Amino acid sequence: MSVDTSLEVKGLKASIDALKRANPQVRRDLTKGVKGAAEPLIMAARGRVPNSPPLSRMTDGKYAWTKKAQSGITTKVGGRSRGNAYTIISVIQKDGPGSIFDMAGKANNPTTAGGRAFIANLSRRFGAPSRSMWPAAEEALPAVIQAVRVAVDESLAEINRKIVEA
Repeated sequence: MSVDTSLEVKGLKASIDALKRANPQVRRDLTKGVKGAAEPLIMAARGRVPNSPPLSRMTDGKYAWTKKAQSGITTKVGGRSRGNAYTIISVIQKDGPGSIFDMAGKANNPTTAGGRAFIANLSRRFGAPSRSMWPAAEEALPAVIQAVRVAVDESLAEINRKIVEA
């Protein structure tokens, strides 16, 4: 599950593509800056995921609860373009049980009584889906957007310095 919001930087995709060819180090620095900008969001999301299994039956089997439910929340820089929009950063949950904890009950109605009970118990104890990612995003997004702006501005300033030096 990823959280999307918009921060419009005109020509960013073209600049990043040119940066890959012209100066890979500045591109790597930009990627590091953007990943660092998302750190408050990641920490907030990890803080909303319980350390122990959220329900008693999530201790073994295919979807056993592990520490990966927290450490599986990570970032991905870049992404595909959709029209004029370019995804700068996505925050994703890579762990199966962590994703189930976060989003169970969002997409469709369960067909079994056990599934309905599972979702009802999760919702009663931890709230409605999304239980960790979206609430953390709403909390941390203003700081993340500002930090991404700073990282992009620093990279553009570095590009301009290199152009002037050349």
